[in-house]
Amino acid sequence: MSVNEKMTTIADKIRTHTGDSHLLTLDGIADGVDTVFIRGYMDGEDEGKRVGYNLGYEAGTADEIAKCVAKHFVTTVIGNGTTSLSFKVPFAPDALVICCFDPRIRGAKNNLLTWTADLRSFGIMSCRYTLMSAAGGSFTAGTVGTSSVYTHCPQAEDGTITIQNIAGSGGKCIFASDCLYIVVAVKHTDQSDKERITAFVNGLTGSGTAEMAKTKVDAAFTAEEWAALIATKPDWTFSVM
Repeated sequence: MSVNEKMTTIADKIRTHTGDSHLLTLDGIADGVDTVFIRGYMDGEDEGKRVGYNLGYEAGTADEIAKCVAKHFVTTVIGNGTTSLSFKVPFAPDALVICCFDPRIRGAKNNLLTWTADLRSFGIMSCRYTLMSAAGGSFTAGTVGTSSVYTHCPQAEDGTITIQNIAGSGGKCIFASDCLYIVVAVKHTDQSDKERITAFVNGLTGSGTAEMAKTKVDAAFTAEEWAALIATKPDWTFSVM
């Protein structure tokens, strides 16, 4: 093969990679080699970014799923016609929501419709519930105070939570027989009660009254610590009950 044929072969290979079709001079061949190298580098960089992004996305998605599983739990439970309902949750939840949309719930007085409880609440009320006040009739709403909410939903060492003895109109509320109850448990914070209450007080602006649960305040602060904290908000009245 002559030198000219070899140069033509080199030029053809360069044109294959650059997409050009014009004739190449010796200077053009040199420039073409640089172009092929640069394009190859950029293509490799783009592919590396794509692979890296995909791997990062997959790892990030798996991490988010793991975080979600660690802090969110949903299950369904069938009522048995008593004043209690038990289910297992794989962590100590900060909030619980229970609801029943089963049409059979309208068949008896005091059947529970909804229960929403903030188990980490430091206000005086932690829970609200609604139930049937009469068979097939109207609804009744009620509340449970922070100081007593845990007596209505204790959690055993094996994770079993039992909702029990919620007061209703004319007696205790009932988890209707054979009715489906949806349970949602959430862990929404890793802060201690002391950290949460401190952040709440520090975030107050202007003036007003804040009602606080005595059980939470007393467990989180010494008398001196609490006095020092609320002294930073002289325009606020703190009612600890």
